[in-house]
Amino acid sequence: MVFFSTYKRWLSQDLCGAANLLCFQRKRNVTIVSTINETYFEEKFYEGIIGGTILKEENKELKKQLSEVHPSAQEQQKRDYLNTVNQFIDVSYHREKEGFEERKKVAKSIMDKELYEQFYPSEKFVYGDSYISIPNDLQLYLQQYDGGQEEVEVIAEFTNHLVIKDENVDDQTHDIIKVSLRKEENKWVVYSIEELKTEMMK
Repeated sequence: MVFFSTYKRWLSQDLCGAANLLCFQRKRNVTIVSTINETYFEEKFYEGIIGGTILKEENKELKKQLSEVHPSAQEQQKRDYLNTVNQFIDVSYHREKEGFEERKKVAKSIMDKELYEQFYPSEKFVYGDSYISIPNDLQLYLQQYDGGQEEVEVIAEFTNHLVIKDENVDDQTHDIIKVSLRKEENKWVVYSIEELKTEMMK
């Protein structure tokens, strides 16, 4: 596999963990570096994510190298806001009566007030006892993070499975959203989302 020279240092220092799939794609000035859980990219990126196909291939040697790298401060920041996005998807798109209070508590700690009230307009679960909506197959796409930024954007792509037993509803959607975060009191807070794509799956 051929590495783009501008990414050799960035890959060796900033990526680590259970990444076993890697790809590079250049399209419309887009550089995409994809792992099984995360994809790092430079602007311009929307066309490549929404309309493109990301080819993946194994790179066992890179996996070995990455597993031996300790996370830098920059990588730790990246992990922190990725974890916040993961939590956000769970507490905002996972909707069912069971666990509602716990998800609401987490949501309040990671969203700003306006966004929290958008997803939790009531103190009680209002969708009914048979309503269950669960996000799956989450993939995250990041802009290159060099450290020091107070605001970041992450693209989240996932499927959402909705079941309403009382109404015989069983649907799945493919969703892509842009999640905007900012640093507040040394932690990442989600303050805005933008829906980029939602389509029914057959």
